[in-house]
Amino acid sequence: MSFPVGADSIARFAGPGAMGAVPYASRLGRFGWLLILVLSTGSMTAEPQPQLLPHRAELGPGVHAAGFSHQFASANCGWVELEAETLLVDLPRGRSVEAYLDRVTAQGKRPARRLVLTHIWEDSSWATYSAYEPVEKRWYRSPEPMGPDAIAPLVDALIKGGVKQIVTSPKIRQRLLGKMPDLDPSMVTALSSPGFVGDSARSIRFLPLDGVWDEGAGALYLRKEQVLFGGPLVMNGIRFHPEGKDTAAWIEVLDRLRDLGAQEVVPGFGSWTGTNMLGRLRDLLAELRDEVAYGIAIGYSLAEVRKYVRIPDGLQYWTTHSRPRDPQIDHVYRELTVPNAPFHGRPPQPGDSSPHALVLIGDSPHPPAPIRKALAMVFQATGVTPHFTVDVNALSAENLSRVRLLVILRDGRQVERKGEGREPLRVLVDPLHGEIKTWMTLEQERAVVDFVERGGSFLNLHNSLGLYPPAGPYLKLVGGRYIGHGPYERFRVEVVDPDHPITEGVSDYTTADEQHSPVIYDESQVHMILESRMDNGIAVPAGWVREAGKGRVCHLAGGHPAEPLFHPMYQRLMKNAVRWCLRAE
Repeated sequence: MSFPVGADSIARFAGPGAMGAVPYASRLGRFGWLLILVLSTGSMTAEPQPQLLPHRAELGPGVHAAGFSHQFASANCGWVELEAETLLVDLPRGRSVEAYLDRVTAQGKRPARRLVLTHIWEDSSWATYSAYEPVEKRWYRSPEPMGPDAIAPLVDALIKGGVKQIVTSPKIRQRLLGKMPDLDPSMVTALSSPGFVGDSARSIRFLPLDGVWDEGAGALYLRKEQVLFGGPLVMNGIRFHPEGKDTAAWIEVLDRLRDLGAQEVVPGFGSWTGTNMLGRLRDLLAELRDEVAYGIAIGYSLAEVRKYVRIPDGLQYWTTHSRPRDPQIDHVYRELTVPNAPFHGRPPQPGDSSPHALVLIGDSPHPPAPIRKALAMVFQATGVTPHFTVDVNALSAENLSRVRLLVILRDGRQVERKGEGREPLRVLVDPLHGEIKTWMTLEQERAVVDFVERGGSFLNLHNSLGLYPPAGPYLKLVGGRYIGHGPYERFRVEVVDPDHPITEGVSDYTTADEQHSPVIYDESQVHMILESRMDNGIAVPAGWVREAGKGRVCHLAGGHPAEPLFHPMYQRLMKNAVRWCLRAE
């Protein structure tokens, strides 16, 4: 068997039994080494041979990682030495499987009998035409693409080399058997929940992560060694690939993987050097979602969102190369808009034990990211499953029929953007702002009213009285309308009815916020629970409740910036309001 040229391969070639030991070879001098090189390559002008393991590291005793070049998707693999065998992690790319197995088994003196697959990605878009000509010392465009190799031949070669069992996730198993119809299904074990794949010497768990990616995904964690093979959802390179992935679930998985506390992380693709790999990718994805969501909340078209997404430099580890491109922005835009919004393929099911909520947030002066974080704390404490959306088109009778609670924190104004099949916005005359255009249709107004009167619950927050049709059924349902606010400053919020369930445990407090001063249509139709008091002693409504038909409505006026949203008293008010609206107080 011949081996490629390089320091690593020469050591094997010149080892015991191959032209003597290295000390003898070193005495050959310059011409002796030249003879070895000629014999091993056949000719000084022969084509350069690929290195067997060009990027390899031992991350801990008996725990190895290996990686490959861009044309193989910068993919990584590895192996772990167990007591009686070697556990392989993913596949070698563009290399002789036979030579790879020789290296792996020689390293630990244990045969490779099991293979863990965290993915079986073979995306041809990674193919490259860029090649280097060493004689002329230039880069050129190859006439043929150099691309990733197919999965099935690699797996087949590993089985022929001695692998007896493959461990993976259910989706990957299904796809692998589809690619290899002659493969014995009993050889492929699918784990639908975290499972033990180590032995008495090593605690190793396979983590199936199919819920994030259509093609299936997994990860492998060595607890004692604190080494994580992150699989395809951990990328460290100039691009992240969202195709087929749920980016919200992706972020949650990265949080869970980071909580494992691994000291060494091998990504599925890209270098395993660098710090905070999981956190960096997580923050980049979260920032992209936040920026796209803000654009949708404002009413931007997809073309405008593409133009205005700006990722902070601190999140672009690969400098400008990691800036999201149009396909990545488009993917997130589709996730956050109808028809994917508001349920993202996971609508509430009849018989769900927890109540579900449709939560519409964000507009031009109110970025959705801090609102979502503040409300998430409320829903977690009250056992409600929220379905956040920034797309106003998600407010419909059909979607409301699937939930028990509606929460809105956004105003009714929208800047009209023509094209993309958009319907003209409604024109209305607001007493304070004059002629404006609103996104809320008469059909949506009626849907909200019908939802509440049939027994639904509605928590109306902050500016959700503002810039809607002043004489329309929506504002009449809530019981008041927005007429403006003072400057951003401190004021007192005072409890008017300390015996109401919403004010239970709430004391008067000072906050820095916009002091809204809504007008109530008919004071006999609402029950006041809060007022906000100016320094000159004037008090204005800050919270009330009312019942409409079989349902309940609560309005709380606070919540413009992050400070009042996260204020302990306002958090308690919102939690109590959710329980009261749902009759769970």
